[in-house]
Amino acid sequence: MEKIAIFLGRCALRTFFICTLMCQPSFIMCDEQQEEISAQQQELAAPQEETPAPQEEVAPAQEEIAPQEEEAPSAEQVAPQESNQEEAPAAQEEEREEFKIPLTEDLMREHGILRRLLLIYEDIIHRIDSHTSFAAADVYAAADLMKKFIEEYHEALEEEYLFPIFEKNDRHVALIKALRDQHTKGRKITNRLLEICSPNRPITPATRTTIRSLLKKFIVIYRPHSAQEDTILLPEVRSLVTPEEFDALSEKFEALEHELFGNQGFEKIADAVAQLEIKLGIFDLDQFTPADTSR
Repeated sequence: MEKIAIFLGRCALRTFFICTLMCQPSFIMCDEQQEEISAQQQELAAPQEETPAPQEEVAPAQEEIAPQEEEAPSAEQVAPQESNQEEAPAAQEEEREEFKIPLTEDLMREHGILRRLLLIYEDIIHRIDSHTSFAAADVYAAADLMKKFIEEYHEALEEEYLFPIFEKNDRHVALIKALRDQHTKGRKITNRLLEICSPNRPITPATRTTIRSLLKKFIVIYRPHSAQEDTILLPEVRSLVTPEEFDALSEKFEALEHELFGNQGFEKIADAVAQLEIKLGIFDLDQFTPADTSR
């Protein structure tokens, strides 16, 4: 029995040893598989760890964009542009003022002022004839504009610069002589009107008659006077001077106007005439249009 027990013990020990040897490769395989799984997990984990790297590379790009945003104009930088837009009308106005008007056109538009003053003279005559009251101050204001703008400025330019061109070229000499004489007579009439209609001087029936006579004489002189200047003299000026001389005279006329009446001097005079027309009720052009043109 003892031998049998020893024999069985040895067999059990041998069996255990054999089983141990047979199971060991599986244990080794399991470890290798675990290592492979671990390696794969590490490989899979590696991209996840590297993923933030591209995000770090994007950051500089965003930082590079930032300076472009800083270059955008600020509110203070925009303000001068808005100011320039507001100043544009003023600049345009200055440009219009600096525009050089040809001397012929300049003289013709001044004749327009003369004719409008003649219409005021005619209205005063109509008031005297219809025994309608009028203000001596209105006559004085119209005569004062005639003296300062037409006689002392417009006619002075003609006598000093325009008429000599024709006299030098022996053109329209008789007409120039008549025009000069009319200038002299017209100034005498204007001075007399200013004297009679001066402030605080009463208007008597005799004075009304004198005013009417003086106004009528002035109109008779200057209607044909300005018409012949516009249609005979002024269209011929360019043919008697060089283009350079013509431009120089145009600039001189403009400079003298600015010197005497300031910027937009003509416009100021025209506005003063318009105010008189409005006061007398003759500014609206429609009133001179006849309703019946059949007879």
